[in-house]
Amino acid sequence: MKVAITGGTGFVGRHVVEELLGRNIDVLVLTSNPDHVQEFQWRNKVSIIKADINLPVSSELNDQLKRIQKLI
Repeated sequence: MKVAITGGTGFVGRHVVEELLGRNIDVLVLTSNPDHVQEFQWRNKVSIIKADINLPVSSELNDQLKRIQKLI
């Protein structure tokens, strides 16, 4: 299963990412600032996409989101 998570570097999101990875789920972290991901030990275990969910979805992001089963 592939899960995308917005806010993955926030307080709740970072714990959700850890839990998903612990369950061997592929995680895609959408973040407006990819530099924040570097703070976490799981940074090399997730896919990272720079995206602002407050802006219109680009065709590239739309294509990547088609491959996920869940969005958190």
